[in-house]
Amino acid sequence: MHSAERAFTWFLLLFFSLLFAATWQYDARARLAPLLLVVPAIILSAVHLWIIYRHPRLQEEAAEGGGEESFEIDAPFSEERKMIGWFIFFAVLIWLVGFLVATPVFLLIFLRLWAKERWPLTIAIAGISTVVIYLLVEVAFRVILYRGWIFSQ
Repeated sequence: MHSAERAFTWFLLLFFSLLFAATWQYDARARLAPLLLVVPAIILSAVHLWIIYRHPRLQEEAAEGGGEESFEIDAPFSEERKMIGWFIFFAVLIWLVGFLVATPVFLLIFLRLWAKERWPLTIAIAGISTVVIYLLVEVAFRVILYRGWIFSQ
């Protein structure tokens, strides 16, 4: 087990715990969404630390590639770079046109070009996702989503 991984996991546990504590200062309705994100992150960080300290041999065997299914660590990571590019594209799109326009546009482009899905499925996923986001966030939670730089002018 690398000490850097152990230290990073402790950092994540501390970070998410601080976010959890800060969330309790919010109104009851306002703290629901942050808690839905922070609680699983705390649990996963704690489980990872438990595995690190309780079963160190499992971590060492995985690091040595003791099993038949080993991970090549010297992979070129070109797919990860492409995903980071998609993420940046989505973030810029949100900044320009806002969530409700960026979501279907991004999903249409991503599902057709990256996932190579057929048009009917692509349109259905983009439409349903946008409607669900709108209903959950703007209608149910009564939070106005960012409208984008273009539409805020």
